[in-house]
Amino acid sequence: MNIREIPITSLLEQFQPYLNIVVALVIIAIIYLIAKKLLYKLRLKGVITHGTEGTLRIIILITITAIALPMLFSSIFQRYEIVWLSIAIFITMSAIILTSLYSYIESTFMYLIVMSSGIVKEGDNIEIAIDGKNYMGRVILAEGSHMILRTTHGTSVLIPYKKVFNAIIVKKQHTSLRFMVKLYGYNLDVKTLIEKITNILKRSKIIIKEEISIKPHEISDDSVTLNIELSIMNPSSVNECYEEVVKNLTSELPYRIDIEIVE
Repeated sequence: MNIREIPITSLLEQFQPYLNIVVALVIIAIIYLIAKKLLYKLRLKGVITHGTEGTLRIIILITITAIALPMLFSSIFQRYEIVWLSIAIFITMSAIILTSLYSYIESTFMYLIVMSSGIVKEGDNIEIAIDGKNYMGRVILAEGSHMILRTTHGTSVLIPYKKVFNAIIVKKQHTSLRFMVKLYGYNLDVKTLIEKITNILKRSKIIIKEEISIKPHEISDDSVTLNIELSIMNPSSVNECYEEVVKNLTSELPYRIDIEIVE
């Protein structure tokens, strides 16, 4: 039979199932894009986090696909084939969901353990060892996958709760502030310098006088570098303390001085 003799209605009937699939796929894409836009707006408003947004997008896409695909192919395959297709889709989608949610569930679980166990609490001043490196700062227990450690000079260190749970943590009663102070001058007397700087620092009302530590770090013919560690009662006074130390040392010592905060 010549293809020209086939009625147009017959051609439409043959291609109708495939046209239905195309239309349905377009509808799925539109629904997903709308959901994606809504989730994006919720994240901008702070209702959900970036990680939650990504997880919900995956779940929505998988759910729509799992419901729609068997219905789409029902016009092409036999009933028993649709059953097996549905089972295969269900197993595949379940595996994808579990894989995508694993890290999120693990992070949430570790966050709840850290919160409930009291390992660290909001506002604690701690020193924590992570991957061979020590970090010092104030704890912020942010909901999600990472704890925030606010250091003394304003930077934030994000530490996964899983690592917090397994880390060595030293809790400090006061906030510590460490400086590297370099004084330029020839044949400086280190002992005299340490005594002068200690007396200057002790006049401060912010610094705990009993917890001033000054140690030589590097000594040369034309300069001396000292490692200074202080303790202050109020974490919010860190910036004020730093400004006071810089002002007092530069104004009362007759040397050119470089001062650097140390992590």
